[in-house]
Amino acid sequence: MLVLSALLTSIVASPFVLMAINSRIKKTKIKKQLHNLLVENGLIANQLEYHPNFALAVDQNKKALVYTRLCNEIQHSSIIDLSIYQSCSILKESQHSKNGTAYLEDIDKVALEFKSRNTPANERIVLFDSQESLQLTGELAIAAHWKPIIDLLLDNATVMEIPSIPNRKVLDFSRIAVL
Repeated sequence: MLVLSALLTSIVASPFVLMAINSRIKKTKIKKQLHNLLVENGLIANQLEYHPNFALAVDQNKKALVYTRLCNEIQHSSIIDLSIYQSCSILKESQHSKNGTAYLEDIDKVALEFKSRNTPANERIVLFDSQESLQLTGELAIAAHWKPIIDLLLDNATVMEIPSIPNRKVLDFSRIAVL
């Protein structure tokens, strides 16, 4: 009986163990590819983001964004020179459907799109594609996190200057009697 329960437990647990091993292998490949891209191009990553399907890094001194993605064992990598782009936007392609009384939004693709200064061609890095992955796993939040970082590196980025607060008198609580 004990042998049978151990066998059933191993049969049930083996797919989860294999998924964990495959996920770790995929993440290692993505990290290695990102590291190789940085070293080959003489870039230093000031900020990094690792996701199970892709990795992003930015070199603030050279104004370069490094992107690598592993999809169906095919690696897609690019280095984007941010000095030739004027803006970055979050692209979200979706389909709307109605389910009874509720409206549903099925997101097909999430990407960061870079609008060029001189040419009508835009560059796009895909963070999520419904053809490759079944559900979102934080890609919208990652896009929202990286957009302001990229905007600050674009040459025409306007940095909001926070006005200084004038010195105000501080309340002196030392003269208040303790009851």
